[in-house]
This record gives sequence, structure tokens and C-alpha cells, in this order.
Amino acid sequence: MHPPPSSYFPKIGGFILEYILVRGLQVQILRLTYIVRLNCRRREGYMLKKVVLVMVLILGLSLGSLAAAAVSLPSGKPAPPFAIKSGEDQKLTLNMVLGKVVVLFYEDRKAVDKNDELKGELIRLYRRQPASVRQEIYRLVVIDCSKASFPGKSIWKKKLAEHSRSLGLTIYGDWNRQMLRDYQLRKNDSNFVIIDQNGLIRYSAAGKIRNGQFQQIKALLTSLVQGN
Repeated sequence: MHPPPSSYFPKIGGFILEYILVRGLQVQILRLTYIVRLNCRRREGYMLKKVVLVMVLILGLSLGSLAAAAVSLPSGKPAPPFAIKSGEDQKLTLNMVLGKVVVLFYEDRKAVDKNDELKGELIRLYRRQPASVRQEIYRLVVIDCSKASFPGKSIWKKKLAEHSRSLGLTIYGDWNRQMLRDYQLRKNDSNFVIIDQNGLIRYSAAGKIRNGQFQQIKALLTSLVQGN
């Protein structure tokens, strides 16, 4: 048997070399394809996480806005009846102030300074009015006193009485949070409500009231006192 000619080996070697190169190239392509797909999946997963995070944040903000909107009773609704007492056990009910424009601040004792700017504006507005107009307005300050318990309740009542005398205005206590619940007010905060002569809520807000709203509030009070 004669050995194959020497020219045959280069052909075989070239074929093998070509095969190896092709296979190597295929492996590299497959590897690159895998890496690209893996990176795409990672990016898709990252983007998906970002999308989910944004949706959660948007949903959280929406729910927060809805919760804030549901804090107080809407304008035009009848004001719920209430029964509150001062530090000297002086009782006040809604029926006792019907026929007047009630300007109500309902606050937690730690939030009484939050709306000092608005209070100053309303005090100045009140003092500029003639006596006949002042008689049409009832300034009502209520403190959430539900945290007072025996024997500490007597201390709370004493402090309410002292602050009432210093302000020249009776401060009442909501001793069981019934008024807070009925009026859907925000606990541990400052709440501001306007009730008209017919016992309808005309304005209600919780938290810090910005000075951009002061003019609207003063215009509403002026309109109500004038019978509009």
C-alpha cells in the first residue's frame, strides 16, 4: 500500500485548521450572544425594578393624597354635633353657637404654634371689625385632651383654665376625641374649620396653612358675616 502523497496532508491539515477556526468562532459567537442576553436580562430586570419602584412611589403619593383629602369633612356638609368642656367644666355644644360664624382651631397641644401666622391674621381682622360684626363671630379653640388621665386630668384642666385667662378666650378640651372623630380631623396636628350660621362646614384644613390661602379665608369670613 502506497502512502498518500505529501500534498494530501496539507489539505487535511488545512481542513482541520479551518474547522477548528470555524468552531472556535462559533463558540465565541455563542459566548458573546449569551453575555449580551444576560446583560439584556439584567438591564430588563433593573429597568423593571425601576418601573416598579416608580409605580410604588406614585401609588404611595396618590394614597397619601387621598388620605389627606379624607382627613376632614368636605365643604357644604352639616357640622356634626359636639359637646366639649373647658378647664373649668364650662360646657359648649354646637347648638349653643348656631347662628354665628364659628372659627375653629382644633389642635394637639404640641401643634398649637403651627398656625400662629394665620391666627395673627385673623385676630387683626377680628379687631378691625365693629362690635356688631364681632358679635356674629364665635372664636373657638379646642385642644385634644384625650391623653389626660386620672390623676393627671386635673393638671390639664388647670392649664386650660390658665391659658384661657391669659388669652381672654375660653379654651375647650375634647376629652374623649369624639369631636376629632366626628369631624374627621387629623390627630396630633393643627386643624382649622369654618362653620357658617346654619351649621354648615364652609372650610376645613389640617396641618400648616400657607399664607397664600389667607386672603381666601378672610374673604370667606367677610362674606359669611355679611350674610352672603
